[in-house]
Amino acid sequence: MKRRIVGAFLVGLVAANQSFADDACSARAHADRRLEPIRAKLPEVITSPTMQQLADHSKPTKSEKQALIAYDEDRSFCEQQFGAQFTGDAAGAFALFVSNSRKLRASLYSGQIDYATFVSTDSDNLQAFVNYNAALQTRAQAQAEAAKRAKEREETQERLANEALEQQQEQFEADQKRQKIQAISDALQRWSDSLRRPQPVVTNCHSAYGNTSCTTY
Repeated sequence: MKRRIVGAFLVGLVAANQSFADDACSARAHADRRLEPIRAKLPEVITSPTMQQLADHSKPTKSEKQALIAYDEDRSFCEQQFGAQFTGDAAGAFALFVSNSRKLRASLYSGQIDYATFVSTDSDNLQAFVNYNAALQTRAQAQAEAAKRAKEREETQERLANEALEQQQEQFEADQKRQKIQAISDALQRWSDSLRRPQPVVTNCHSAYGNTSCTTY
């Protein structure tokens, strides 16, 4: 039964912008027979006390104190389970709320404060945590978006740098290819020119026994 209570309680508190209409932990407490003496004195939704509850300056009777003990057990269990999901600043803030809430319940039980003070202060403390947690979520989202934009800028700069490097490499390879083609073309041109030039005439003469013979090529 308590697991169902906690599960619904978590659902009600996870989204900081909700009004705790589905705060099943305190709602379940209202259905607990042990809390009958204080059922009308405590809000079903912690952050939504009624005008009558805010105006109730009575202090707990003996029977109501027994009901407050049961209420404290339910609240402590739900707060412990719910707080396990938080880390960092949110965990610290929720732990502070839990500590203050427990002290408030003790003050109410001992008669140091009345129901109106307890209900009002408990509601304000929980709402302060909700607002703080919402601010943390907003800040975390903004930081995540900023990091995402920074990463996108870095990736864009890296991509542009790679593209420029690729263009330089392509230009270098194209220049090398043109130079190679030009060198081959120049060599072919020189060879072609050498074929078109008239070949030199060489004449060799040989004398033997008073006869001279010459060969021209």
